[in-house]
Amino acid sequence: KLWRALIEREDDAESARALLVKATECCPTCIEFWIALARLEEHKDARKVLNKARQMNPMSLEIWIAAAKLE
Repeated sequence: KLWRALIEREDDAESARALLVKATECCPTCIEFWIALARLEEHKDARKVLNKARQMNPMSLEIWIAAAKLE
């Protein structure tokens, strides 16, 4: 919840992105953080984010769906 509160307080995308990168490192099973980070990235980098998210959470249907939508 603390990460979520910090991220919501950020005004610019770059600061939110930096927090989300750290949040995914600290909470790699939080699907919400991975998907939010992918949404802030360019297509190529979003693909990398979602691929890493799938490695960390291979059974997450949400991540698989987000990756399919990205393509």
